[in-house]
Amino acid sequence: MNEQDNNSKNNFLGWRFIILYAMIGLVFTFYLYRLFNLQIINGVSYVAQALENRKTTISLPTQRGIIYDRNGIVLAQNVPSYNVVITPAYLPGDNGAISGSVSGPVQEIYRQLSQLIGVPVTNGTIDPATVSSFTPCATDLGITQIVIIGATNSPYGPIRIKCNVDSNTAMIVREKQSDWPGVTIQIEPVRDYPTGELTSQVIGFLGPIPAVLQDYYVGLGFVANRDKVGYAGVETTMQDVLGGRMDQNR
Repeated sequence: MNEQDNNSKNNFLGWRFIILYAMIGLVFTFYLYRLFNLQIINGVSYVAQALENRKTTISLPTQRGIIYDRNGIVLAQNVPSYNVVITPAYLPGDNGAISGSVSGPVQEIYRQLSQLIGVPVTNGTIDPATVSSFTPCATDLGITQIVIIGATNSPYGPIRIKCNVDSNTAMIVREKQSDWPGVTIQIEPVRDYPTGELTSQVIGFLGPIPAVLQDYYVGLGFVANRDKVGYAGVETTMQDVLGGRMDQNR
């Protein structure tokens, strides 16, 4: 009886070890399969995703070429335009730009900025029609309303409050950056024609990218509603040369 019990006990223990070893083997097999799947089968795909996660594509506008006549006289050139911009997310404290509830420090920044650039602190109301027709620097809205629209669309993107201010005003805004967080100056080149009407028919002018050609220019790296192209004269016939090549940095 004792021998039978011992044999039964030994057989039971043997099966337990077999089951235990089988489970350990299954676990190792599963992890080996997962490792093979991640490293070999889908390795290239995961590497590509990792690279994509740490890269950001930034479109940098090109500097448009200068036009000279045969005697070296400048007919078209680029001059700096100083724009006052506000980045809603960088305003101090809980600015509440999206909800329209502006804190005391932000209200004080708006008040001082309004006195400097002549844009009212608040003016008008925001509704779907106002937002759809809103164009920075071509609106009667106040600073508060402009910032609310900017915060709704892109809190971390600068929204233009006033364009083409003089250099003295731009210097004052830059000096106030420590006191006015979120407010800064954005410099962009604008086209200038020193000879004016004398050569306007020949040189032409610039304008926004036409809707019918938007796909073509976007394919070249241009950004709609930001970059301009030639509309007449030399500006359009020499667009491929003057417009340069848009640089895509990562």
